[in-house]
Amino acid sequence: MSSEAAFRLVRIQQPEAHLLAGVLAMRRALMAHHQRTPPEEHFIERVTRRLDDETMFLVLGLDGETPMAYALAFDVAEHPFMPDWEHAGYITHFFVAPAYRKQGVGKALLATLMTWFASRAIAQVMLNVAVENAEGNGFWREQGFLPVATRMKRQVDPQALQAQGARPGDGQDL
Repeated sequence: MSSEAAFRLVRIQQPEAHLLAGVLAMRRALMAHHQRTPPEEHFIERVTRRLDDETMFLVLGLDGETPMAYALAFDVAEHPFMPDWEHAGYITHFFVAPAYRKQGVGKALLATLMTWFASRAIAQVMLNVAVENAEGNGFWREQGFLPVATRMKRQVDPQALQAQGARPGDGQDL
């Protein structure tokens, strides 16, 4: 492999089976690092339904016909769960196969996203990266992204909560 990979980036706007299969292959590799992921069927159905939506940008990196990277980004004018949300770009998926890292693929992929964001008058771009993903955190910092919050989660076990005497709010004092 040379120091600079020869590749092309393709924006997916039509449900072309071979391109969507490439996206799924890259998503599988990305999601291998996550504990819980939505089923592929949910992901591909939601993405396919929005391919003609101008607020979604899906791009696949190909080396010949071999998938080697992908990114999924959105133009988010308002967030249903955050009343103070300001118009922003959001990168939800970003993955470069290990054999293609440190060859300019990630930078080219990000440049494509940033050009799209700029064309939509988006001045702020956000993303999530796993805390334990040192390589990913390093890449994003090198590209000028800074940490601004820690996203936390907790699994909810309704049966355990009921056993502890917790009950859902019903409009009455708890």
